[in-house]
Formats: sequence, C-alpha cells, structure tokens
Amino acid sequence: MRKPPGLQRRRHTWHLRVTVPETLRSVIGKREIIRSLRTHDYRQACERVSLARAEVDAMFAEARRKLRSQPATRLDAHEAKAAVLRWFWESERVGDSELPPDDIDDAEQEIGIDVATLSKPDNPNTVASTQQEAKRIMAENNLALDDTSKDYRRLCEFVRRAMLEQSHRTMARLRSDYSAQYDPLFNGVGPQVPEPPKPEPEGVTLGELCDLYLADPARARVTAKTRLDYNFTFRLIKEVMGAEKLVRSIERKNCRAVQDVLAALPPNATKRWPGTPLCQVAAMAKEQGIAAMAPRTANAYLHKLSALMRWAVREEYIDKNRAEELSVDEPEVHPRDARRPFSTDQLRRMFGAPLYRGCVDDEHGYARPGPNVIRRWRFWLLPIGLFSGMRLNEICSLRVDDVERRDDVWCFVVRPDNDGGKQNGRLKTIAAARVVPVHPMLIKMGLIKYADGVRDRGEWYLFPELEPDRRGYRADRAQKWFSRFMEKAGAREPRTSFHSTRHNFRDQLREVGATRDVTFALCGWSTGHVSDTYGGGVRPGTLAECVQKISYDVDHMMSG
Repeated sequence: MRKPPGLQRRRHTWHLRVTVPETLRSVIGKREIIRSLRTHDYRQACERVSLARAEVDAMFAEARRKLRSQPATRLDAHEAKAAVLRWFWESERVGDSELPPDDIDDAEQEIGIDVATLSKPDNPNTVASTQQEAKRIMAENNLALDDTSKDYRRLCEFVRRAMLEQSHRTMARLRSDYSAQYDPLFNGVGPQVPEPPKPEPEGVTLGELCDLYLADPARARVTAKTRLDYNFTFRLIKEVMGAEKLVRSIERKNCRAVQDVLAALPPNATKRWPGTPLCQVAAMAKEQGIAAMAPRTANAYLHKLSALMRWAVREEYIDKNRAEELSVDEPEVHPRDARRPFSTDQLRRMFGAPLYRGCVDDEHGYARPGPNVIRRWRFWLLPIGLFSGMRLNEICSLRVDDVERRDDVWCFVVRPDNDGGKQNGRLKTIAAARVVPVHPMLIKMGLIKYADGVRDRGEWYLFPELEPDRRGYRADRAQKWFSRFMEKAGAREPRTSFHSTRHNFRDQLREVGATRDVTFALCGWSTGHVSDTYGGGVRPGTLAECVQKISYDVDHMMSG
C-alpha cells in the first residue's frame, strides 16, 4: 500500500501534516496544519487520512473565500504588472476598434500634448490621471491600497507607463503603423493576442523580504529588544545591499560586505551618529581608530542575517543561504575568564562607598550624610545580587508581591510573566522561573521592611523608580548607574560588571557544598535532561538551608 502524502508518525501515533499555502497563512495564522489521526495502526491511519485531508481542504477553501471577500491591502510588483497589463490589453482592444478621427493633424497635436505630460511623472495632470485609472484597477481587482504605501505608488507608476505607451501607439496608428511598440514592459501585448501574457515573477526585493519576515506569525511574540535588533540588522543590510535588490540575486560577497561593516562598526552607532548611514560610520571609525563593537555583538547581528536567509530558503524565495557560517573573529577566551566574580577588594571598595555608610541615596552613591537614610534601588542592587544570584533585570523587575513567604521562608519569586516587566513579559529562559530564599543578611539590612513600605504606598513594583526602556527592560538605567558607581568607588576591573555577582553566588554555592539540583534550582538553569520534568523540585526550606550558609568577607560592611 502506497503511503498517502502528508501521513507522518509522531510518538507512535499517525498524523496528517499539511503545509499551509503562503497566500492563506495570514488568514489561517499557521505555516502548517497537523491533525492527529488517533491511531497507532498504519492501515487504519490510511483510512482516516482521506477524511482529515478533506477537512483541511475545506479549511483552505474557506480561507480563500475570506480572502476573496476582503479587499487585499498588499500588491507586490509581479501582481501589479499583471493587473496593469490586463488593463492595457483591454484598453488597446477598445482603441483598435475606434474609427480614425476626421482631422489627423489635430489628433496628433492632442496626443503629442498627452505624451509630453505623461513623460513627466511629477506633473499634476499626470498624477491626477494615473491615480484615477489606478483607483479603477483597484476596484476591479478588489484592492484597498493605502494611498501613501509603496505598493500604491508602484501601481501608479505602472499605470503611467501604460498610458504613455498607449499614447505612443495611438500616434503610430494615426500614421498607419500598427506594429510599433515602445516600452518593453508591454511588448507582445495588443488587441491581436487573445489574452495578455502573464509577466515572469521577479521575486521579492530585500526590503520586501524583511517586511515579510517580521510579519510572519512565528515572530508575533518576539520581545521588543529582539525586534529592535532585527530592525538594526535589516537597516544595515538594506544600506549595504540596497533595499530594492532582488533576493534571488544576493551573492556570498554581498553578505561578506555586511560582515565587513559590522566588524568595523562602533557600539551604539545609531545613538552616537544619528541619521548617519551605518556604512559611513564604519568607514569613519576605521579611519579614526574608533573601537568597534564587541565581536560577540557583531556576530549576533550576523546570525540574524543568516536567520533571514534561512527563512527565505524555507519559504522558497531563494535556493541557498548565502550568509551561512559568517562570523567576526572572536578572541579565544576560556569560558571561566569571560566574566569574573568580584574580588574581596572590589567588594570592600563598593561597600565602603558613602551609599553604604549611612549617606543619603543619590544618583551616584556619593552624597552628604543625612539624618534619614533613604534606601532605594541603588542601595539594594549589589547585596541582592550577591545573596541571590539573580540577574540584574530579574531584580529590577521584581514586583512587591514577588517577595513572599513560602514554606515559612521569605523568598524572591522570579515569575515567567510580570505584566510585561521581565524582558517585556519574558524571562531569559524557561528555567529562569524559580524561587530564591531571601538571605538573613538582606532581612537584617531591612529588605522586608522596605518591601512592606513600598506595598503600603500602593506601588506595583519593588523598585518603582526603574521604568522600562523602549526594549521593555527595567535594568537599563540600573546597569548604567552601576557602571558609574564602580568607577567612582575605584572598583572597576577588567571582565567584571554587575553580572559578576552571579559568579560570586555560584562560587559560594560551591563553598557550602550545594548539590547540583540545589545549584541549578537557585541559579535558574536547566540540565536539559528529561529527569528535570519529574517531581516538584527542591523545597524552599531546603534551598534556604543552603542559602543561609553563604557569607562574604565583607558581611560586616553591609549593615549600612
């Protein structure tokens, strides 16, 4: 028995798997339809697959009906050419059947004026007449294009060329020349052919491909940061290759040109040189010896270019990923040297700053002594990081309700969704959702009392002053402040930043003999092993027994 198309076995059960046609994905909202046939038996699956396929075909038919009943809001170049060729063909059939005018000279003069006018795209009369015909074509083809869109402007340009071609041919017919053709776009289109020829598809441009990629339903839930990164990448590749470049004409050398620009581009280029083309910024930086962005950052952008090309291959716009395995050279650094924990001397310098010596909390942590010590987010970031191992954005995104008692233990609850707070509503990984007991030192420093005070004021977040940036991150302001704080405290050293507190915490877990399960539970890591999904995890009380053993040589300096 021949295996029916689309029949697949998944986990011992037979399924029907059908790819949704690209034109219907906007209606159905999926790239694939997978239907379980609810059987382990192959013969029974073959009997059921026909009915399942009929149901899917009915779904596709309904989607097509919806598409036909709804005006289309997009029109690519290939579709626009086809619509205008049909309009031109029908117009030529009408023109060919008309009788010649009585006064040939007057007719030639009028047509000559039309030719002169239509030859100027910006002429008001040209704009008005082409838009009038474009509206008629849109009505006949059930289109609803935005007047300001690129698709509409392209349609109007094709209509102008068609009207100009029609005027040229009418002039030729007045001179008894019935074979003249002028614009190559309309070659072979005339009243003598039964149907207008369909233009060969040119494929999508790079600019169109970027728009299609971001509009794919699979990217509907990407974070604001990821979308901004894609926008930067797409701006760069469109500058380097050209937004109108056909995707199928992209070569390896074009992708390498993007790689070369990224290798020389300084960090924060769009902020430091707003409005300046990125290629120009890279050239200037290279000439003036301005340091380039970190190779790891450049490679992250290159990976997004490769992701775009992979998607184009999958959607059959191109046949091969020309950006595969491109990368900027990164210096070889042992993973343990990529980021270091804070040394005891660094911690002493930071906890010796006025911020922790009873002074008023200001923007820099250096302020005059005051009678009422105000402990806000700046005061709490470093000790929470050292005694919890939480990432900076996780700390900055804590809600008041995320400090709660579990198993009779005060805990930080790192939740998978914090009303858009954590990384625009998402954690770094699924395993990052966890419970971390509050260390006794933090309680001694007054963290619970602080949280109660914030709650009594009716605030939602534990550190309400930290507003999310345009990417949805609440850690941006805190990251910049902590960098300045380290500098002023004389604690800046290579390969250390706030993330070093996570390394300090991990080292302390080693010192107190924490088991692998406890360590991974506290740090929010996954082993990737199937055993992770079994059981309810380590109890908060057990985690607290481990956390409370953690201590640093500077504990005596943390009381403020």
